[in-house]
Amino acid sequence: MTRRQFYSITMISLSILLFLSACGGQAPSQTLSPNTTVTQSQRDVTYPGVDSVTLAGTLVIPAHQKGTRVPGVIIVAGSGPTDRNGNQPGGLTTNLDSQLADQLAQQGIASLRYDKRAVGASSSFPRAQNPNQPTAAEIKALQDFFAWDNYVGDARATLSELQQQPEIDPARTALIGHSEGSIIVGEVAAMDKGLAHPAAALVLISAPGRPIDVILREQIAHQLEQQPTIPAGFVLSKLDEIFAGLRKTGKVPTAPFADLKANSKVPTQLTQNLEVLFQPAYNEFWYGELQVDPAATVKHYPGPVLVLQGAKDVQVFATEDTPLLDAALKSRNPDDHLIDIIPNTSHNMKLVQNPATDPGIAGQVVLECTNTLRRWLAEKLSASR
Repeated sequence: MTRRQFYSITMISLSILLFLSACGGQAPSQTLSPNTTVTQSQRDVTYPGVDSVTLAGTLVIPAHQKGTRVPGVIIVAGSGPTDRNGNQPGGLTTNLDSQLADQLAQQGIASLRYDKRAVGASSSFPRAQNPNQPTAAEIKALQDFFAWDNYVGDARATLSELQQQPEIDPARTALIGHSEGSIIVGEVAAMDKGLAHPAAALVLISAPGRPIDVILREQIAHQLEQQPTIPAGFVLSKLDEIFAGLRKTGKVPTAPFADLKANSKVPTQLTQNLEVLFQPAYNEFWYGELQVDPAATVKHYPGPVLVLQGAKDVQVFATEDTPLLDAALKSRNPDDHLIDIIPNTSHNMKLVQNPATDPGIAGQVVLECTNTLRRWLAEKLSASR
């Protein structure tokens, strides 16, 4: 597999949302005495992820009183080759994660965001001597590298790294995940009992409430609606066969791709895109993620949860996914969660002026998102709690 092939893979595409806050401005920033203040800073960090992978990230430390420790969060990016800032090769530039980090620093909250494995300055994937003819052992090495559990483990390692920083109060740390990243942090929060300091709060942004096969099928169906000459029912039936094979055997079946190639009405490029998305190197990734029901998982996290969802998100839906998360969280006893569905906002928490022409990728994160996030985390990570 080449780096270009890896970069072409995005399982959940990005979008946007907006709404001015009720008070019409940003949440108030911290005010500190200049005589006792350590100024805001940031530094690049590297630390071990799962199976000898080195993760690279950016740690932002807000201005704070000398001799005190501050609360902090980790920010886990969405699907595909997304870097620490929320961007991907090929021009997909959202800067979502870096903007969130800047806003949180103004609230006195530190953050650690990182390049996912095989992205940016983090460790790359194991290379085949001949990428066009990898050996069975080389394919297995790739499958192990990209296993779903490794992404969850990398997020857990990032939380641990944050908690070990001298400026951070480890008891006041939280998890933030965007899109597929919300599934990852949901698993870390709900399933991981091994940390000395479990996450004190959980933030889910543009979060799926349904399993990944349902989400991806819906996304592809939506794209096929824009191409009336393509036999959508046939393509979706083959996608169903792919997921069924993965669930049953842990491997991508080959027959659906042969059927797609044999149908002259299915564009060659569409079949090739699916072959890249479901290439053998990703067997363990897909199999692992298919085992996760995001709503069922998150209800096992006992702490406070914030769900931020754009009303004009066309990747994850406020009408389909958010109600499932809401019901799951309400089933907890006791329950502490807040859901904010933000008008005119995309998957990437950006303003959508015209859905027909504006995908909501560029620009600043909408004020309602940052204001709600800042105030909620300031309360949940308060030293007085």
